[in-house]
Amino acid sequence: MQRFIDYTVDTGSSYDLTTAAIVSAALGITNDAALQTRVTAYSKMIADLCDRPFVQQNVTESFRISTFEEPRSELKLDRWPVQEIISITENDSVIDPAEYEFNKENGLLWKVSLGWWGFCSGLTVVEYISGYDLPDEAPPSLALAVNELIRGATLMASGQVGVIRSISHGDRNVTYAVNGSSSGGIVSPAVISLIDPYRRKVLGG
Repeated sequence: MQRFIDYTVDTGSSYDLTTAAIVSAALGITNDAALQTRVTAYSKMIADLCDRPFVQQNVTESFRISTFEEPRSELKLDRWPVQEIISITENDSVIDPAEYEFNKENGLLWKVSLGWWGFCSGLTVVEYISGYDLPDEAPPSLALAVNELIRGATLMASGQVGVIRSISHGDRNVTYAVNGSSSGGIVSPAVISLIDPYRRKVLGG
């Protein structure tokens, strides 16, 4: 199966997983004119580390299924969460919304029609809206990861290498030492733990 993706981001959409005001209050950072720029930069870094976008997108995803393949019982959309499916066409025929269901959180899409259960050979095109309305809808752990990246960069810039930190989120608790002298050093075990549930996994087909 071949997959093709086209997408747009609405003008004015935010990539930020949190706000400068929240970071300032949490970390006690004042008089930092570049804080907003840092929030945006580290939010985009987290998206890169997770190998997926979090900003809300208008997506057109096309699946070309060969005649030599078995029909697909489900399709895995590339961008998630899926906020809304606008339309699905199969070989130029529009599929009734009553004939399919989808999982918002992981992007799985399947048919529920009694007439035919799978996506057959040819071209299936799915138009949908993915991602989060940022920063308001950002998952709390991703927002906290931005905080930790900025905290780590601030500690390293002030020479506080080796400082022991402990962070808790939900049932997770991570203790680590701030280390390193490059930007890579700020991606602490705590940050990895916070973003891990949102990292792209290897997808089949």
